[in-house]
Amino acid sequence: MNIGDFIKQKREDKNLSIRELSRLSSVSHPYISQIETGKNDKPSHEILHKLAISIIQHVNMHQYLALTRIQFGNIISLNVEQ
Repeated sequence: MNIGDFIKQKREDKNLSIRELSRLSSVSHPYISQIETGKNDKPSHEILHKLAISIIQHVNMHQYLALTRIQFGNIISLNVEQ
């Protein structure tokens, strides 16, 4: 598996489109596509770092929002029962 395949797999595992990853990372969507398709097989460490951090933060934000909804729902339930 090359770096482009790896990035694509991780992006898709997190249900991110190329455009969403582009928006989160400030890396252009054509450039991400070139990396994923192997047309650019040597992206800089800076680009790889931006993509990795964006994927990780996206997942953490969704986990946080899901947890917040659960906690908020429990608070509402407690207030309704009182």
